[in-house]
Amino acid sequence: MIPNLQRLKLGILLCLLFAMSGAYAAAPKPGDTAPGFSLKTLTGSTVSLAQLTQQGPVMLVFYETQCVYCFAHIGEFNALHDKYHRKGLSIVAINYTGEYITDIKAYARDNGLKYTVITDKLPSIDVAEAYHVVGSPTIVVVDSNGKIVFYGYTLPPDITRWLKS
Repeated sequence: MIPNLQRLKLGILLCLLFAMSGAYAAAPKPGDTAPGFSLKTLTGSTVSLAQLTQQGPVMLVFYETQCVYCFAHIGEFNALHDKYHRKGLSIVAINYTGEYITDIKAYARDNGLKYTVITDKLPSIDVAEAYHVVGSPTIVVVDSNGKIVFYGYTLPPDITRWLKS
């Protein structure tokens, strides 16, 4: 197990590497087709973006367990999940720093995450690179047609505009 300070340094290093690679300049924008993926959840099942968008819009939350802002938004993400999951919204938290599955499971359990959490270590990093993630939380909303409708670092202003009536 990596001590917390080393994990924090690793997260900062990964963010700097992404930024130096020009990832920020090439960040996806609304209207772009969302890069597809197929990743493993906490339970070991595989979930793909294509499967999720068949149900409705998907909010991807790229996070790391040491991110204070990610932690601060858990209540809001849970509330969005509770309010809109039955209307088709999927919230998917993708750990993009390659943290250990045991740490991610403990984080999800200890903080009461109600939404889907991805734990697929190296493939998750590849997905974060495809989305040009440079910090956490990075939030991407993908509509049911697979198009990016929001890309940013705060919660989208009004998720209801992308939900089915």
